[in-house]
Amino acid sequence: MKLLLVTIAMALTSLFTSTETYDLTIQVDGVRNNNGYIMVGIYTEDSSFPETEPFRSVEAEAESGSTQIIIEDLPAGEYAIAIMHDENGNSEFDISNNGMPLEGWGFSNNPDTSMGPATWSDASFELSGNEDLSIDMMYLNY
Repeated sequence: MKLLLVTIAMALTSLFTSTETYDLTIQVDGVRNNNGYIMVGIYTEDSSFPETEPFRSVEAEAESGSTQIIIEDLPAGEYAIAIMHDENGNSEFDISNNGMPLEGWGFSNNPDTSMGPATWSDASFELSGNEDLSIDMMYLNY
């Protein structure tokens, strides 16, 4: 009898502690060339977006026009995404001496970034199933 109760308790515990995960497919549109990489930062907290280390990061070779990136096994929850086109492959977001971006960028929900980076409230979304997102790459004309 004790063994049966222990087995049932373990089964119930695994049911309540298992976290479903989902796949997120990101279509990055407007990539201006094949140089370097598209780097994706996935954030889970308002306070860290987009300034500190992301919850998870992924990169893919840049494909001119459109680049697709699939992020597997994300737990359900609230996320925001920041992307950059690291054209020279130095793993940094390059800016000019006057502080203007030299490489492309984008955020989930495609918010207006003319006055600076997106905020958490502008870029956050709820992941509760497999999802497809489209993010437009932005560049200054240099």
